[in-house]
Amino acid sequence: MGLLSRAAKMLVPGAAGAGVGYAVAPDDKRMEWAVAGGAGASMAPLLAKFIDPMQMGTFGGQFAKTANKPMLGLAREMEKVGASREAIWDNTGWFKGVDGKWRFEIDDSKSGISNGAMFEFYSSPVAKSGPANTVLEHADLFNAYPDVAGKTTRFARTPDAISGSFDHATGNVDASAPDSAHLRSALLHENQHAIQQQEDFARGGNPTHMAVLRVSDLENQIAQEKDALMEALDDGEGPAVWAIRDKITALQMRLAGAKNGAGAMDDYRRIAGEVEARNVQTRRDFTPEQRRARPPWTTQDIPDDQQIIHPGGLLSRYRP
Repeated sequence: MGLLSRAAKMLVPGAAGAGVGYAVAPDDKRMEWAVAGGAGASMAPLLAKFIDPMQMGTFGGQFAKTANKPMLGLAREMEKVGASREAIWDNTGWFKGVDGKWRFEIDDSKSGISNGAMFEFYSSPVAKSGPANTVLEHADLFNAYPDVAGKTTRFARTPDAISGSFDHATGNVDASAPDSAHLRSALLHENQHAIQQQEDFARGGNPTHMAVLRVSDLENQIAQEKDALMEALDDGEGPAVWAIRDKITALQMRLAGAKNGAGAMDDYRRIAGEVEARNVQTRRDFTPEQRRARPPWTTQDIPDDQQIIHPGGLLSRYRP
């Protein structure tokens, strides 16, 4: 029996797990959240441009305790014989992310804020903290990644701001939101960053770090063009020299903008780990049938070929 025939016979809906969800943010609150979230008024228009109100399932990998290894093996064999991404997904529930790592979905639809955390969340706006599995009820996630269950989650209720962060150094999560629905959404987003660290998936990041990287990249480009200019001047002034001068001027203009934060939020939105974490939110409450019908790469808000593979860092910060 051929490999694809065996795959068809082995297909069991939902066999590899699943994961889903989205959070709805009222359009008239987006700008307020952007500013209150710490980006500042000058960044608000740019933030608003990229905020998607229909954004949050969770994506696990080969190191998950609950990973379906036989199906992963089949996925790899199907890839070897040239099966399409869609066929592999349909038959195994596994797919490759933009970083080339294999993933499956963990069902988020039954997750929620625990009763104890809910009481603390609404009783006072003062931040509280506890082990992750005492704040977020999500047996499928914590059975897959027991190490994540014991990490500290700090949470707080805010008037209207939504934010979150994952500390790569400690593995701890911080989230704040005006209500429990958005708190759950932010926690699912941040816990995806925890899994990215466990699986060595493409990491998340934050706008501030992306601004620094953009400035550094432009400074390097300008230095290279200046070296090229010095070489070109050996042959005297002419079209080649003028073209390089124009390129340096354009780069210097971009550098000036980058130093004021221009492009940083766009770069942040394109970080592969952030795209994935937002896709967790988008698919959070999908049914198994919806997940099968709509592969993960079709619901992400930035296409694969426009994503940035981030080198990782100490902090991934969520900006809705």
